[in-house]
Amino acid sequence: MKEDDSIEEEKNINPEYIIEDVKDQNFDNNKKTYKVIIIGNTGVGKSCISFRFLKKQFNDQLPATISLDVSYYRVKINNRIIQIQFWDTCGNDEFAQKTPNLFKNSSLAIIVYALNNMQSFKDIYCWNNILNELSFDCIKYLVGNKSDLERVIEKNKIENFVDSYNFSKYFETSAKSGCNIKELMDSIVISLYEKFEKENENKSDTISLKKELHRKKSKKTIRGCCK
Repeated sequence: MKEDDSIEEEKNINPEYIIEDVKDQNFDNNKKTYKVIIIGNTGVGKSCISFRFLKKQFNDQLPATISLDVSYYRVKINNRIIQIQFWDTCGNDEFAQKTPNLFKNSSLAIIVYALNNMQSFKDIYCWNNILNELSFDCIKYLVGNKSDLERVIEKNKIENFVDSYNFSKYFETSAKSGCNIKELMDSIVISLYEKFEKENENKSDTISLKKELHRKKSKKTIRGCCK
């Protein structure tokens, strides 16, 4: 296990939001939890990314994920607690296709490829198709990992792919050095927070509309009784 002391200074990616770790990581079963699924080929660093973020360390001896690893994380954003489940999947597309429940109720999905591995980039098409089929309404992120190594994929190819397939965000990270790991996770938290706020807003609007309709209906009923 290696802990890198030379990580670049972490920046707040959006000054409108104050994001803080929560010391109490015990999950509240009565509180809404957001599911984040991480997919991509074996060896691209999916487990290392989540380990780097959750443990603040890099471990190049992590065993390959056989089927699924689930990690839990609670974070505070603008004084609201967000609960997240990170579902780290194995790099087997056949397993993913045969296990649709992996994708069920996903709020956000991260497709990871390695910047030094052309095949992992080509296989994004396959992973994107699986995601669209099994969880078409979730937020989509694309992550190019291993930015500390020599890249073999041109930036213009990546930009074209991101634009063509409607990814919400794209990050280039290094689980080894920690580059852009916090920025990636802060962005995920913000996306889930905004989704949460929108859901609450829609729910509030629906309740207000029902109350207004009920009020108008009651008013008409009272008039009818008076005639």
